[in-house]
Amino acid sequence: MNASALLQSQGWLGKGHSLDSHRFSSASSSNKNHAPDSNNPSGRNARGLVNPLLISRNTDGRGIGNKTHYTSDQWWLSAFDQKLKGLDTTNSKQGITQTVTEGKLDSVGGRAQEGKYTGTKGLYAFFVKGGLLEGTVEVGLLHKEGTATPEGSDNGGGFSLRAKLAAKRARKEAKRAKELSKRERRERKEVKRFKRERKEERKKKKEVKRRKRAEKEKGE
Repeated sequence: MNASALLQSQGWLGKGHSLDSHRFSSASSSNKNHAPDSNNPSGRNARGLVNPLLISRNTDGRGIGNKTHYTSDQWWLSAFDQKLKGLDTTNSKQGITQTVTEGKLDSVGGRAQEGKYTGTKGLYAFFVKGGLLEGTVEVGLLHKEGTATPEGSDNGGGFSLRAKLAAKRARKEAKRAKELSKRERRERKEVKRFKRERKEERKKKKEVKRRKRAEKEKGE
């Protein structure tokens, strides 16, 4: 998927511009803080980030598969331990009740009061569920840009529908030829078996005639 093409189809100006870039309205153009200037001829604001976020890389070699792990902050263990300590079993009528309602697990599950991440004003409240993202790289672009294709393909056959249909047709022809050759071999075997049976019958008839002739000569 070409992420730049997808964002540009939704109104992004491209590299060097923030994602939150909208044209100024006539009402806000009188405001000096929002009026377009010579450095911004497109008349769009730049309230968002222009440069991509830098991702910190873990280069110390610790983690899964290494003997040395981070053991100083086992937050998951303390969170479950906090919940276990909050179980109250003294009241026999109500059974087991939970006294801890604002623990670490509650903040993760979203059942706590509104905070930095949860609630109507939290960070997670601004995420909405959208539709599925379709691919932006088309078949024609793959041929024009000279994208590498699998070995043995003709003119980008790995991505061409025509090549796929031709390969499918070739497989059908090969299967049909194989079935035809099997049928021919079966027919040839049947013919050989029939000839062999006829030959055995002729041998038996000759043997009967020979015996009759021998008996006749012996009687004379």
